[in-house]
Amino acid sequence: MRQLFDIPSLVKTNLFYWGDLDEDGFVMLNAVKKHYKHAVSVFMDIKTVEFHRNEMLKQPASYKINSFEYLTEHENDAFQILRLANGRIEQEKLNQEFLFKVLADLK
Repeated sequence: MRQLFDIPSLVKTNLFYWGDLDEDGFVMLNAVKKHYKHAVSVFMDIKTVEFHRNEMLKQPASYKINSFEYLTEHENDAFQILRLANGRIEQEKLNQEFLFKVLADLK
C-alpha cells in the first residue's frame, strides 16, 4: 500500500476509498487520508453499516484500535459500531442496489 503514497498525480485527482468494514479496512482508510487529505470514503459510514447489519460477521480476534486520527467523525462512528460488536462486513457482501444508488449520488 505504501507505493500508493508516492504518486504525484493522486494529489491532483478525486480519490474515493472503500474496503471491508472492519479494523483492517479502517486502518487502510486512515493511512490513505493521512497522505491524501482530500480522499473521500464511500460505504465506510453508519448508513452502510446499519443497512448491512444482517451481513455482519464476528471478527476472529478482538479489535485492537479504539479510534483513528485522520477519519471523520462519521467514519469513526461507523468504526465504533463495528468495534463494539467485534463485527465486520465484507465489501463483497454489500447489497448491489445499495451500491449503485450511493455511487449514482456521488458528485
